[in-house]
Amino acid sequence: MSAVLETLREEGQPAEEAWPYLPVAPADLSDWVPPLDVGPCFQRDSRAVLKSVGEIVRRLERSVPVVLSFRLSEAFFSGWDKNGVVAQDAEPSMALRHAAVAAGHGMHGSERWLLIRNSWGVGWGCGGYGWVGEEYLDRALLGATEMTRDLTQMSMRSDV
Repeated sequence: MSAVLETLREEGQPAEEAWPYLPVAPADLSDWVPPLDVGPCFQRDSRAVLKSVGEIVRRLERSVPVVLSFRLSEAFFSGWDKNGVVAQDAEPSMALRHAAVAAGHGMHGSERWLLIRNSWGVGWGCGGYGWVGEEYLDRALLGATEMTRDLTQMSMRSDV
């Protein structure tokens, strides 16, 4: 996660339209290069302090972006319904780790759920979004990072 956060701070992330998700890796990675002109990259500083769904929800209610780091279950690859609700009963794997952006939250019964924006393209979940429950995240969440200062405009200035 530290490498991801450093990249977001130093190099930034382009808009998805400029560098879309590749559903299949190129056959020969030695010949593959990233797109040359991806336009502006969006940079953020961060603070990795969040340890619970409650802390994540409080940030989302203040419109603070949050990146989640969590263990995946096999359900993340195909186990969601038409509303993007990811199956919660599968056990997360120690070997499968991932990061996604928390985009919203809600309640279903007495359980809190987070809406996440996955980087696997619009074919994942419901248009690239999916719901994960607090019960699952209690077992799977490795950490969450509050995105703080927007550094994009600072790096675009010529005198910086």
